[in-house]
Amino acid sequence: MRIPEQKERRSLVLSEQTFPIIGQITAGMPGGFFIYYADGDEGLIYANHALVQCL
Repeated sequence: MRIPEQKERRSLVLSEQTFPIIGQITAGMPGGFFIYYADGDEGLIYANHALVQCL
């Protein structure tokens, strides 16, 4: 029996270089997309244009 490999956990690193890439990816999405802190204050980090228009 083969033992499944454990996947390495990776964290998303947000920086000045990643936000334009995220913007390009989410620009063509038909719905809203957002990134937020799940710990502590749960602050909003990023929201795409489609989500902002719904507000």
